[in-house]
Parts: sequence; C-alpha cells; structure tokens
Amino acid sequence: ASVHYPGLVEQLRAERFDVAFSEEASGIGLAHMAGVEKTALAISFATFEFSYATSHMPTNPSYVPSLVSWFGDRMTFWQRVVNTLFTVGMGTMMNSGRIDLLRPIFADDIWFLQETMANCSLVFINSEPLLDYPRPTVHRVVEIGGVVLATDNEPINEYWSEVLNRRNRTVILSFGTYIKMSMMPESYKQTIRNALSKFDDVTFIWKYENPEHNVSEGINNVVETTWLPQVALLNDPRLTAFITHGGQGSTLEAAYAGIPMLMVPTQGDQFRNAAMIKRAGLGDILQLSDLEGGDRLESGIRDLLSSDKYFVSASRISAMLRNRPFTAKEKLVRNMEFLVKYGPLRMLDHEGRNLNFFQYYLIDVFLFLGSLTVLVLGLMLTACLACCRLCWRKARGRYASLKQD
Repeated sequence: ASVHYPGLVEQLRAERFDVAFSEEASGIGLAHMAGVEKTALAISFATFEFSYATSHMPTNPSYVPSLVSWFGDRMTFWQRVVNTLFTVGMGTMMNSGRIDLLRPIFADDIWFLQETMANCSLVFINSEPLLDYPRPTVHRVVEIGGVVLATDNEPINEYWSEVLNRRNRTVILSFGTYIKMSMMPESYKQTIRNALSKFDDVTFIWKYENPEHNVSEGINNVVETTWLPQVALLNDPRLTAFITHGGQGSTLEAAYAGIPMLMVPTQGDQFRNAAMIKRAGLGDILQLSDLEGGDRLESGIRDLLSSDKYFVSASRISAMLRNRPFTAKEKLVRNMEFLVKYGPLRMLDHEGRNLNFFQYYLIDVFLFLGSLTVLVLGLMLTACLACCRLCWRKARGRYASLKQD
C-alpha cells in the first residue's frame, strides 16, 4: 500500500496541499495522514448503499431502488420487502468488506478513517437528476452524472462514415468493455444472429471481441468490430438506436445523444439503470434469458425502431441534458473551487449524523406519543365508565324511591 511507502506521508505533508479529492476511503485516509483538512469524496455509481453512511444522505427503500434492484420506484409490498433487504444488506456487506480490506493498512485507525470519510465536505455522485429516481438528499451531495461526457460531437473517420451511410437506419450492439460477448453461450449468439438477420434495411454494428469466431459470417447487414468510437457514433444523426447492457456510462452517453435503447442488463447496477431508462421512456428491457432462444430480441428491436414514443422521449431528454442551467463539469469545478476557498464546509453537516437509530427514525417520539395517546384514551374510557356507573346508581336510586312510593 502507498501509505507504507517510505517518506510518502512526510513528503505529502510538506507539500501543504489545499484540498484532497479521492474516490475511495484509502485516498481520504492518506489525505488525513498528510494533514489535508479540506476533502471531497467521489462515488462512481448513481447510488451505493455504503455511501449513505458516508454522505449522511437519507434513503427510503419504499421508493428509492437499491443499487442492485430492478423494481423501479413503484413497488409492491413484497418488492419493498426485497428492496429493503437489498439496501440494508448491501450497505452492511460493503462497509464490512471495506473495513476488512483497509484494516491491514490503517490498523487501529480504521474506525477513525470511517469518521474521516464522514467528515468530507463534499460528496460527488455519478447521478443525473433528470434521469435518476428522485430521492432525499443533503447539501453536501453534488450530482455530477456524465461529467466526462464530451460536449462537442467527435469527428468520425471515413470508414465509420461509410458504415453509417450503408442504410437509412443503423443500430449499435455493444455490452461494454467488461462484458465479453465472445464468452456468451452459443445459444445466445445464435439468437442474436437470427434476430439481426431479419432486418435487411438496418445496419448493425456489433462489438465482438474475437474476430476468429466469425460470429457475423453470412449476415450482410452486420458490421463486426472489436472496438468502436461509441460516443462519436451515438452523437451522429445517422445512428438510430443502441442495444446495450445498461452500464452507467453507456446509458448516460446514449441519453445525452438522444438515442433510444434496448437494455439487456446482466449484473450489478445495470438492472437499476435499465428500469431507470424505461421509466424515462427512453427504451425497453429484455432479460438475459431472452437470448437463449425465441423471438423476444427480434420483437424488442422491431418495437424500438417502429415506436415514435421512444424517439420523442429521447429527443426531449437530450435537449434537457444539453440545456441544463449548470453542466456536471461546472458543478464539479465550482464546488471544488468553493471548497478550496472556504472549506472545510462544516455548515453542510446535518445533526442527523449524531442521532442514534431510535432518535433518527423518531421511534422514541412515536412510542411516547403512542403511549400518551393510549393513556389519554384509557383515562377518557375510565371517566366514561365512572360516569356511566354514577348515572346507573342514581337511576337505580330513583327507581327504588318511586317503587316505595
């Protein structure tokens, strides 16, 4: 670990840095050891359960989907049960895993490291408010989804321009860099081949990692490639649609470009992203099992290409993203400049971080109010019963007097 590199901490301390910016706990811990008081944390996901404790950002599993949830923000009772388990379980697992990973580095300071992370003045998350699910937040959290997106269209070379000119419609099929389509089961590949071959008037650019497989052999409308200039192609007006695994980067790139998507999520946050894109009206979702056979892929592509609703929504979202009051890059730069000038920004901390579980969720208040309500109702009931007994006794006395008379 770099923390134990001889003389590193002393050298960093001598540099007297104004601010530290890190994506993970170890960097924040190193900054603390170097005496840097102004710190900011970056999180590469739109949401991450362990980040709630770090950012002190409240969450509500009843309508805020977990990182690995596929339910969206409108859930049934049982979906809310599962989403709650996901939220609590992922947060606990990630926190304990991170502590175990960093314990050999920071030893007895590991718990102080947790507090150091919680004291970061700013927390930047890879979320776009115009696309992501609305949720409660705090002042120290800044959403900078798509901060690395190019604001100007990148030029494409003659080869890709010629590919885009072959037919009136062109579709990209890519599952990113981590998911290797060449390692998929043969049944998946055959389903894809069968579906793509049904669209003679559409050019498909298929990112496939192993050209030796000849996966697109005999299919005239498929251009097979091991790499493609994805951002440039997405922003070219000749591109029509995007078949994607639903990674955070790919979905933001396509949304910014105004390209409808057919999502085939495979793991992690891709399920959440897919539900998010469908909620925004930018596309539809297929299950990975739909690639085992049948015509679900073909019908999904056909629906995507023939439904105006996807193109209308994609165009509107793209225009909104391009005309935001502040770009993600501006928010990042201006907040960091503000932190350098005025930090640490302790006024952004809320008192909720110092409350225990019962206080934070008002359990003690509800117990008190509930007990008080029961007590008042009990006293009222007792008083009513006493009045009834008194009235009954008086009535009996009068009846006895009348009877004697």
